[in-house]
Amino acid sequence: MTIKAGLFALAVAAIPAGGCAPAPEDEARQILRTALRYEARFAPDAGHVCFVSGLAPPHLAETRRRRTDASDLALPGGLWHRPQPADGSEMPPLPEHEQQALFDLQQRIVRAPERQPSRRASIEPLMLPPPLRLCGPGEPPPSHQLVSAPDIAGDTAFIRMDLFCPGFCGGGTLFALRRERGEWRIIGATTLWAS
Repeated sequence: MTIKAGLFALAVAAIPAGGCAPAPEDEARQILRTALRYEARFAPDAGHVCFVSGLAPPHLAETRRRRTDASDLALPGGLWHRPQPADGSEMPPLPEHEQQALFDLQQRIVRAPERQPSRRASIEPLMLPPPLRLCGPGEPPPSHQLVSAPDIAGDTAFIRMDLFCPGFCGGGTLFALRRERGEWRIIGATTLWAS
């Protein structure tokens, strides 16, 4: 095991058994800003897609809420990949031990007792880097994106983004973020659904 892999495993193992705690407001905002900055790199047309201001419930908390028996837990999503480079080149898969650590952490969050969710209820206009924008009031967007509130466990967080477009078009991605030197950065992404 390399030093980096060992440190990653230690960071995941250091998360309390209680799982995910409510996100302090500033921390949730930092995570949202990081995910939105990443998304802005791939938004060529600001008029084509808008973001819904209200946040969906945290993805993993919702997974927990829908399950009655966690013993047969099979989380959606597949292979975890590194974040897509700005040039749009291929996303290489994360090493197997990092994929397993992220999957194990997801299971711990889903199995953890219910916690008070973050009070972060919406995306503010100033949080969106250009060319991203909020959907206008009553605007029937041709395409729109819905973002979840973050699930946070120690120095790791998960946030979901779903794109909905007219007809049979769209997709959902779960992003994993890690706090390093006080800053959140995306370390992986997995596809939850696509049509």
